[in-house]
Amino acid sequence: MLLFLNPSCNNSSTLTTEPFSPDFPNNIGNKWVYSFYDSLSNKSDYLTITIVGQTADKSAAIWQFKYPDRIDTQYVTVSGDTVRFSPYISSSWSSYNNKIPFPLKVGNNWKGDYGNDTNYVAEINSIIVPAGSFSNAYKIIEGWGGLNDYGLIITWFVPKVGIVSRYHKGWSFGMANETFTLVSYNIN
Repeated sequence: MLLFLNPSCNNSSTLTTEPFSPDFPNNIGNKWVYSFYDSLSNKSDYLTITIVGQTADKSAAIWQFKYPDRIDTQYVTVSGDTVRFSPYISSSWSSYNNKIPFPLKVGNNWKGDYGNDTNYVAEINSIIVPAGSFSNAYKIIEGWGGLNDYGLIITWFVPKVGIVSRYHKGWSFGMANETFTLVSYNIN
């Protein structure tokens, strides 16, 4: 899922990355380790995501995505009721939907930042991953379509933990299937 934002305003001039709700973990030091499988390369490995700091103006948390062969960075901000991941990174972890409005509720839907990107909360259910068993996981489904690029991302989000599973199926110049499964995490 994962699991990507505009600054949050306490007033017209004060910005913060403090979560507006304890459901979204956005604190420095938080860390998630995922096992992942990429069908295009037929490769399995690990992705470690760590919140490593804040921007100089403290308007965004800095999330580091460490793959075996590269490191990417995204900024995560909170604006009103919306968490936003920016910029889009070239990774199957990313989605066209780089925002999540809270609170999550079954039936909620929203438009992504791109033309044909739609998202909705399909259900709350239990999920078991190597990092644990969770009874309150929200299943978020994202779909998009364009001339040569269309697909589906299913994200399971657990309040106060984050994204515990993400499945990405995309068709572009080939079919891609990627899975991310939470192996361990440490939330401050």
